Amino acid sequence: MLKKRQNRSFRPGFYPKLLQIRRLIRGFISCFRPRFKILAYHSLNHVSRDPYEVKAEVFEEQIGFLAEERYKVVGLEEAVRIMAKGIIRDKTVVITFDDGFASLSDFAFPVLKNFDFPATVFLPFNYIGGIDAFSYDKPRPDMPVLGWADIEDSTKYGIVYGSHTMSHRNLAELDDTELSFELSESKNILKRRLGLDFYALAYPFGMFDERVKQVVRDAGYDCALCFGNILSNTKSTDVFEMKREKILNSTSLDDFADLIDVRKDSIRKIRDIIRRALIINA
Repeated sequence: MLKKRQNRSFRPGFYPKLLQIRRLIRGFISCFRPRFKILAYHSLNHVSRDPYEVKAEVFEEQIGFLAEERYKVVGLEEAVRIMAKGIIRDKTVVITFDDGFASLSDFAFPVLKNFDFPATVFLPFNYIGGIDAFSYDKPRPDMPVLGWADIEDSTKYGIVYGSHTMSHRNLAELDDTELSFELSESKNILKRRLGLDFYALAYPFGMFDERVKQVVRDAGYDCALCFGNILSNTKSTDVFEMKREKILNSTSLDDFADLIDVRKDSIRKIRDIIRRALIINA
């Protein structure tokens, strides 16, 4: 005689926990995807006056380290292309600068030219040829911004420009009209003044939300850059949320070597997955 099949019941919370485990497994698998780094600099000088201002000689050491260790420094457009193809070589790095400070002409561009390394500079267009009146509460007269003559001259040796919007305001705080203007007008200037057909944006202060991302797409940008917790990029990275690693005044050469090593990102991510797995099983 056949026994009546017993109804099986799962304890409350079983399925949500199962979904969490599946996410952890996908995250673990992603740790082993090829990755590349995007570096984010701001200003350079012989004497650092700001946490974001890297000493010129330190910058030169860092760029020399990339060359000595045979890192492949590519332009941002090429990085987006290799992401789309899913072919990411080991030791691939992209160099970027935010704010377009005039010190780049003296301390960054000659070094990059010497090593034949490309870079992308993100400009706040309202301040071209002026001073930094956007980073802090008070203007900084001692922090001039690149003028058009230096900008146009630098394009002859591998420097490419992108948008840091018109006014460098937090885009997530703008209404739709202001947001559309900031993005479309800065893109038009890149096309009109520099003849670009690849358009990159760096979110001011790294701030954005889903609404901002959608407007960036609709405005015709090819990619947008921010900052994040896992600071390297894979073929599955959203091109409108590409992660960058901040290089600061406090970044020593040893720190720099660790920051550009994508294996360290994978280790951090694995540790985070283990921590979350322990929480799920608790």
